[in-house]
Amino acid sequence: MEKAMSELDDCKHSKAVLEEKITQMEWDLAAREALRLQISEQKTEFGQIKSVNSEFQRRIRYVEGEKSESLRKIRALEEELREKIETKRDDNELSKIATSLLPDPTPDTAKEDDEKDRAKQLSGNQTKQETFQYQRQIDNKRDCEAGSSFVKGIDPWSKNFLETELAEALDSNNVYN
Repeated sequence: MEKAMSELDDCKHSKAVLEEKITQMEWDLAAREALRLQISEQKTEFGQIKSVNSEFQRRIRYVEGEKSESLRKIRALEEELREKIETKRDDNELSKIATSLLPDPTPDTAKEDDEKDRAKQLSGNQTKQETFQYQRQIDNKRDCEAGSSFVKGIDPWSKNFLETELAEALDSNNVYN
């Protein structure tokens, strides 16, 4: 009986140890399950972060592309502005040079008045055609002195021919009036 009691005590003790091990294993299993769930949640969150990161990377590339395009446009516009400023500066310099090369109109005013008076005197003595031709010569001389591109662009023979034709047309017009 003592032996049976001793065996019973050993069995009770073994049972308690085994129950304690089972409880410990249950706790370990629950902890592992919680850790597995936590890892699964972290993997899901990591996947979402990767997706958001990819979207941000795509946006960054797009914005960088826009930035480089904008910088290219800015450089082109700056170059165009520099060219316009340079052209305007050149035009202003040419205008100043052209203005400085033009004769002073005030000293020639008396000379022009004398020529017009002489044209008026001749008009009494000459035909309208001769007066017109003489007046054109005065005007042409003034245009040449002023550097008129209109006068410089026509050769003298063509100009005289056209003036003569015009004078004759005016003369014939006066005959019919």
